[in-house]
Amino acid sequence: MASGENIMKQSGTEGSHNASAGPSASHGKKLCDGVYSLYEPEGQPEVEIVFIHGLQLGHSEDAYEHAYWTTWLARDGSQDNCWPQTWLAAVYPKARVLSISYNASRALRSYSSGAMDLHPFGESLVQEMVFSGVDIGQHGCPVVFVCHCLGGLIAKEIVVLGHERFKGDKRIEKLLKNIKAFVFYATPHGGSELVKMNPDLARLNSTFEAIQRKVYNNKCKFRVVAESHETSSNWFSSSMIVEEHSVRYAGFDRVIHVAADHFNVCKPETVRSTSFLHLTGCIEEVVAEYQSNQDKISGLPSLVIGIDSKLVELREKLKERPIVGLVGMGGVGKTTLSKALFNTERGNYDMCCYLEDVKSHSNIVDVQKQLLRELCDEEWKNSEEPKDYDLRIVRQCIQTKKVLVVIDDVGTEKNLKALQVEAFQHGCSGSRLIVTCRNKAILSDYMLEGDKIEVEMLDNDQSKELFLHYAFHAFNDVYEIEREERGIFEREAVKIVRACGGLPLSLEVIGQHLRKRNHLHLGERLDVWKEALRRLKEAISFEGYSNHDEKLWSTLKISYDDLDDLEKGFFLEFACILCDGEDLNRYTIDRIWENRGGVQTLIDSSLIKVVKKESYLYDRIDCAVERDQSDMNGLMIHDQLRDMGRWIARDLAKNNVPKYMKLMGEENDVLKFFEDHKDSITLEGLCMMNIKRSKHQMSYVLRILMSKISLKKHTNYYPNLRLFDLSRSNINVVTLVEQVCQIHTQNLRWLSLNFTPIRKKHLKILNASLETLCVLHMRKCDQLVELPSSIGDLSSLKELDLRFCRYLRSLPKTIGLKLGNLQVLILNGCGRIKELPEAMANLVQLLELHLSYCIRLKRLPSGLGNLKLLKVLNLNNCQSLHTMCEFDTKMHHLHTLNLNSCGELRSFKSLGNLYRLRFLDLQFCLKLKELHVEESGRNRLPDALRNLVGLQTLHVNWSKCERLPECIGDLVSLRDLSLEWCEELVELPSSLGRLSELRTLNLGFCRNLERLPESLGLLTQLRTLDLLGCEKLEGLPDSVLGLTQLTLLEIGICTKLTLKEEVRHALTERGCKILDRWYQI
Repeated sequence: MASGENIMKQSGTEGSHNASAGPSASHGKKLCDGVYSLYEPEGQPEVEIVFIHGLQLGHSEDAYEHAYWTTWLARDGSQDNCWPQTWLAAVYPKARVLSISYNASRALRSYSSGAMDLHPFGESLVQEMVFSGVDIGQHGCPVVFVCHCLGGLIAKEIVVLGHERFKGDKRIEKLLKNIKAFVFYATPHGGSELVKMNPDLARLNSTFEAIQRKVYNNKCKFRVVAESHETSSNWFSSSMIVEEHSVRYAGFDRVIHVAADHFNVCKPETVRSTSFLHLTGCIEEVVAEYQSNQDKISGLPSLVIGIDSKLVELREKLKERPIVGLVGMGGVGKTTLSKALFNTERGNYDMCCYLEDVKSHSNIVDVQKQLLRELCDEEWKNSEEPKDYDLRIVRQCIQTKKVLVVIDDVGTEKNLKALQVEAFQHGCSGSRLIVTCRNKAILSDYMLEGDKIEVEMLDNDQSKELFLHYAFHAFNDVYEIEREERGIFEREAVKIVRACGGLPLSLEVIGQHLRKRNHLHLGERLDVWKEALRRLKEAISFEGYSNHDEKLWSTLKISYDDLDDLEKGFFLEFACILCDGEDLNRYTIDRIWENRGGVQTLIDSSLIKVVKKESYLYDRIDCAVERDQSDMNGLMIHDQLRDMGRWIARDLAKNNVPKYMKLMGEENDVLKFFEDHKDSITLEGLCMMNIKRSKHQMSYVLRILMSKISLKKHTNYYPNLRLFDLSRSNINVVTLVEQVCQIHTQNLRWLSLNFTPIRKKHLKILNASLETLCVLHMRKCDQLVELPSSIGDLSSLKELDLRFCRYLRSLPKTIGLKLGNLQVLILNGCGRIKELPEAMANLVQLLELHLSYCIRLKRLPSGLGNLKLLKVLNLNNCQSLHTMCEFDTKMHHLHTLNLNSCGELRSFKSLGNLYRLRFLDLQFCLKLKELHVEESGRNRLPDALRNLVGLQTLHVNWSKCERLPECIGDLVSLRDLSLEWCEELVELPSSLGRLSELRTLNLGFCRNLERLPESLGLLTQLRTLDLLGCEKLEGLPDSVLGLTQLTLLEIGICTKLTLKEEVRHALTERGCKILDRWYQI
C-alpha cells in the first residue's frame, strides 16, 4: 500500500483545502449514541479504524457532543476538514472509519485531584461497538484504535472490561480478538496535569499490560505521538500537559514528537505531517500483516476481481443454511471465492479447516487426518484405516462447536460422505460447510438447488482488468507505457480477453505468458500478442473436444507451447508425478532436475506457484532450527493445469513419445500399461503410491503382476524412467515390481520408497546402474535396519532422506567414501544409530546434515568440521552425544548450529571458528564444560566468541560456566542471550553493556550470581530482564534506570535482593512491569 503522501498526489488532493472535499463532507452518520461512522467502504473492509477523543478545552455539553468530529479537524486553514474522514479515507478506501462519542469531562471525578471513573464509559462503549448495525470487530478484519488524551485510557478500559466482564459474549470476543494496534496521541499513561497518577490508573495499566502479554502474546502494535509545546488555557496554567515519561509509560518505543500543544497534537497540517504518516505507517503494517497471514492460510491470487457480489450472496446463504455449494467449470474461480470467504470469516468461528483439492488426494484418509488435526487439535492414530472413534470426535466437534470447513473440489459423493458432511445437517452450534465441485449432482443428497451458487465467468471489464494486471506486471503500472503504445495493446487486449471467455485461470496464464515478452521492442511484442490471439482462436474454433475441460486446456496450452523442450519436460514431470510427492520443496526439485532455472520459469509462467506448506515430518522435529524460509517453500499447481499436463502426456503417448503415468488402480490403464511392451520404452514417470494388498482380495495391480510371473512372460525394462514413486505401497508391490519390472535405466533421478516396509534385501536396485539418481527418499521405513553397501555406488546422489527410520542402526562406509556429490543428508529420528562412519569427512559438497533425535549417537566423525560448504548442522536432542567435532577456521557458510538437549556433550573447543553463525542453541547441555580452558582452570565460554559477529541468538541454559568472557561484548548483533539455570555463574563482564541490540537477557535461576555490572544500564534496547531465582543477588546497579525500553523485570525468589524504592518507582512510572512474587510469574 502506498504512503499517504503518494496516494494524495495520485488522487490530486495533496495540500490543504483540496482534501476537504474527500469521501464525505458531512459530520458522519450516527450509528448509535456512542458511535459515528465517518466513512464506509464498498464491500468488505480490510481494516476498521476507531477514533476515540479525549478531554476538550471547554466544559460545555456542546463541546463534547461534537468532540468525536472536532477533535480530528486538520490544521490546514479550513474549518471543517475532519482528516480521518477525508485524508485517511483517501489513503485507505477499503477502510471503515468510525469515531466514538462520549462526555469525557464526566470521566474525571475532580479536576483538582485528577481522580477518574472510566468504568461506566468502558462498559457502555464496549457494548455499543458491537450493536447490530455498528458491528465493529465483526468483519474478520483487523481493528486499530486511534486515541487522543483520555481516549487512550478509555480504549484500555474497553479492552480490560471486555475480557473481565463480558467473557462469553461472542460479539465482544470477536472485537477483542481482532484488535491489532493502538495509536496514542498524548495519552497520559503515567498521569498528567489533568489526569493524576493514582491507584485506579495504575491498576488499569497493570491489567491492560497483563492482557497484552498473556492474551495478545505481545503482538499488538503500539505507536505514540507526543506533544512538544506547552499548552495555554484559561482553566490551568501554561504547561506540558503530558510529559515524556507518561507517554512512554508502558515502554512504547515507537514515539515521535510533533511541534504542537496537547490539543493540536492530533491535528496534522497536511498529509505530509509526521503525525499523519506515523499513523498511516502503523495501519499499513497491520493491513500488510493481515493480508500476508491470509495468503499464507490459503494462497489467494495477487489480484482478485469480480467476487464481491458472490461473496455477499455466499454470506447470506450461510446465515440460513449449514451447507452451501459452489459449482462451475474448472478455473472459473470457485476456489478463489471459497478462500476469500474463508479468509474474511474465519475469525468468527471457533475452529476452521480448509481442505484443498480433495479429489487429487490418492487416499481420503489423509484428508480426514487434516480434518481431525485442525478441528479437534488431535492426531490420528497409527492405523492407516479410519476408525469410528476418530471420526466420532470430528462429528462431535462439528455439532458442539462453531466451525467453518471448506471442502475444495470434492470430486465424488463418497469423499463428501467420508468428510462427515452429515454432521453439519444435525448440529445446532452454527457450524458451516462450503463445498466446491464441478458436478452439482454430487451435492443433491445434501442440499436443495437453492443452496448452490453457480460461479460464472467474469464480464468483459473485469476480464480486461485482470488480464492487464498480469500482462503488464513487469512495468509496475500499465500507465508507465507511452499513451500511443498503450492504446495499441489495449485494443489487442480486448480481443484476447474475448478469446479467453472470462475464465480467470486463462486470463492469468495467458497474461503471464505475454508479460515475459515485455522486454521486446514494440513491433516484436505486438507480433507475440497477435500470435497468441491467433492460437487462442484456433483452440476455440476446434470442434473435436470431448468436454469443456479439453477446450479450456487447449487455451492454457499456449503457455506450455511457449516453453522450450526441456521446460516442457519439467512441466509434465511436475503435473503428472512430482505434484503428488510428499514433502517436496522447490530445492529438492531443483536437485532432481539439476536446473534451478526450470522451476523459476514455470513459476514465472504461472504454471506452478510457490506456497508455504506445513511440513509435518520436518517441523515437528526441527522447529528450533532457523532454516532459510524459502527452503521450506512448497510448489503447487492448479488442478486444471495439472489435468492439462496429464492430458498432454496421454496425447504424446499415442505417438510413442515420453509418457508419465500415475497408477491409482484404474484397471484399464494398468492392464494396458503392463501388457504393452512399448510402454516400457517410452515411460519416464511412474507413480504407484498407496497401492496395497487388502486382507480379502488382491488389488488388480498385484493380480496382473503375479500372472506375468506365473506365465514367465518377458521381463520389461525401463531405459527412460526418470521418476519412480512407490510411497506407502505394500511390500508385495515393491518386490513384484522389482522382479517383473527390472529397472535397468540410465536416467532415473528420483526414487521414493517412503512409508514402505522395505528391508536391505529389497534394495538390490540401489547400485551403479542408477548412475543418474539424484534424490532418494526412504522416510519412515520401519523395517529397515541396514542399508546395502552398494548405495555408495549412487555417484550422482545429492539428497538422501532417511528420517524416522527408527530401526536403522548404521550407515555403510561407502556413503562417505563414494557419495562425493551428496548435499543433504537427513537422519532425524533414527534413534538406533550410535555412530557415523569417519568416511563422512569426504562429503565435501554437503550443505545440510540433520541428526535431530538420534538419541543414541555418541560422537561425530572427527573430519566433519572440515566440510567447508556446510550451512546447517542440526543435533537437537542427540542426548548421548559426548564429543563434538572440531571445526576448521574456514567455515564460511555454517549459519545454524543446534545443540539443544545434548545432555552428555562435554567438549566443544572450536566454536570461535564459526564466525558466520547466526543461530546457536546450547541449552540443556548440562555437562558442557570444555568450551575453552583458561590457564586459571576456570570453566568459561571461549574468548573466541568474539569472532561470532553475526550471532543473534545465544542460548547456554543449564551449562556449568562460571563467567562470560569480556569478548561477549563483541557480539554486536546479539538480540537474545539466555543463561537460565547456569548455577555456577558468578558474575557478568562489564563488556555486556556493548550489546547495543540486546532485547532479552535471561538469567533465571543463576543461583550463584552475586552482582550485575554497572554497564547494564547501557542496554538501551533491552525489553526483558529475567532474574527469577537469583538467590545471591543483593541489588541492581543504579544504572538500571538507563534501561529506557525495559517492559518486564522478573525478580521473584531473589531472597537477598532489595530493590530501592526510587528505582522501583522510576521503572514503574516508565511502564516496566515488575514481577517480584512467584505466583505473579
